[in-house]
Amino acid sequence: MIGRMPSRLPVPRSAATAALLLVLGLSACGEKPLPGPPTSKVDPSTAEHALRDYLDNDRCDLLSDTMASAISPNPSDGRLACENGALPVDAYVRPGQYTITRREIIDGNGIFSIALKDGGTRDYVLTPGGPDKFQIDQVTSHTTALIGEPLRLQARLTATSPLVDARVVVDSIARIPRSTLSDDEYTSSLDKYYKAHITITSRSKTAETIGSTAFTVAEAHGVKLADSQIPFSDIGPLLPPNVDPKGTISGYVFFDVPNVKAAKPGQIVLTYGSGDTGAKLVWTTRAAKGVVQAPTT
Repeated sequence: MIGRMPSRLPVPRSAATAALLLVLGLSACGEKPLPGPPTSKVDPSTAEHALRDYLDNDRCDLLSDTMASAISPNPSDGRLACENGALPVDAYVRPGQYTITRREIIDGNGIFSIALKDGGTRDYVLTPGGPDKFQIDQVTSHTTALIGEPLRLQARLTATSPLVDARVVVDSIARIPRSTLSDDEYTSSLDKYYKAHITITSRSKTAETIGSTAFTVAEAHGVKLADSQIPFSDIGPLLPPNVDPKGTISGYVFFDVPNVKAAKPGQIVLTYGSGDTGAKLVWTTRAAKGVVQAPTT
């Protein structure tokens, strides 16, 4: 008598099932299981909250010892001075005036970049610590733009001077036709004059003084060619020195460039103050953007 055939053939184990049994068998013998998939990236939301809290609410207690020491050698004194009004200049940004363009955690530190509404970017490094679990440790301002693009000027002449906060645009730079110059200018040199048109809009609640003397003209690689000066000829309205609160000024800055055949203007540079509280803004005539300002505090 022939035995009854099974209703269906047995299905062989898959490769995945066999691998799983092998791992379980090794574990039972005291061997470690094979490593699993890599862990996911660390969530940067806590560090982002600290950065926004610092920028939006002037949180001086979120400064690391490194940042606070830039205000005063003793970090505690630096935070106290910040509370009393000596805010780092990068903190003078308000909600809606910036967009976070980079947010990640690398080696435990928060790495962020923001784009300012009025032009320019800033890079932040946040380290663990402080009341918000992260604190501001480093800031670098990128302050180069093409002519016609805005940059945000936030700086002080000295560490104790009032803050200047303004949107600045170098609208254009042009060589001045020789026919428009005076005889005095002819005798000093021929056809080497330039003028840049500047527009400045105050973001401050107080009157500010910037003035044409803050501007210089440089070669494309940054070598200074000339300071600004007052022309003899009437070649356009000069940039006023003062801007009213929330007001706008515009006008020309005039340059007498020596040896113009050997060195062509490639940059307009605005320098205001010096050191950690000063700023250097650069407008280039072409897309070579590589000038980075030192860390600003």
